[in-house]
Amino acid sequence: LLAPPLLRRWGMRRGNSLALLATLALYLLLPLLEDDPWAFVAVYVAASLCLSVTMTAIFAMAAAAVDAHEERFGVRQEGMLAAGVGFVIKVGMALGGALVAWGLGTAGYQPEAVGPAARSAMSWMYYALPCGVFLLQLACIQFYPERPRPATPAALPAG
Repeated sequence: LLAPPLLRRWGMRRGNSLALLATLALYLLLPLLEDDPWAFVAVYVAASLCLSVTMTAIFAMAAAAVDAHEERFGVRQEGMLAAGVGFVIKVGMALGGALVAWGLGTAGYQPEAVGPAARSAMSWMYYALPCGVFLLQLACIQFYPERPRPATPAALPAG
């Protein structure tokens, strides 16, 4: 609902950057709202809606990547892109889960008695890690061309 008009108005790079900055700002508010569940949930939902712009943009950016590859090399590689994205998602989920397990283990997490070190580690992993990922995404999106180049006549299908 939010992504198409925002991305149409500001373009992929600027639209995604604004969405990521808004998400980051809202995430930075979350630790301050832990004592107010309603405010916490409201800000978390707003942050998720802002982040959803980037999740929606992924599909348009993937299509543009396939088109750019075809224009440059003369071959469409949709299957390779889909397989690569699927692989990277699986690797990311595995590494993310391992990082959380390592962080909890390092902090001495015991489910029957959660100590202050484990609580602190959970807070850092819940707030700081996503903010780090948002900053990394923000840096990466700066390499995306603001407007796609128009297709050359040689890249257009015959007929």
